[in-house]
Amino acid sequence: MAAPSILLGADGYIPSMAPLFPDSFINLYEHGKAGDVKKTMLYDELLTLISFIWKCTKSQTTATKYAISRLGFCDGRVIAPTEPILLEEARAIDINVEEIRQILAREMVKIEGQCPEVCSEGNLGK
Repeated sequence: MAAPSILLGADGYIPSMAPLFPDSFINLYEHGKAGDVKKTMLYDELLTLISFIWKCTKSQTTATKYAISRLGFCDGRVIAPTEPILLEEARAIDINVEEIRQILAREMVKIEGQCPEVCSEGNLGK
């Protein structure tokens, strides 16, 4: 719902996974504010890939906190009644994050015509 809302004049949005994929979220916002429907919707479609990360655990909160913890922003712990992440879930998230980074970086080149100066999506968490 972020892309249509921005295209219709929303001031912004708060994506929980933005620290992992900042360039794509920023591009979605900037193209939306500029009224570029085509590019905004392309980024919106690409960012639906994040749902693969959330499906790795029983709780979207657990998946998000673990994924963000890879950047050092938090330790990934959740409080009860949310279940902690299991080792196999963490591995699945690690794999999904890296695959999504590669896809987003590749598709950004197609959408923008060139990779931005700071292409952080291919370099975060390493």
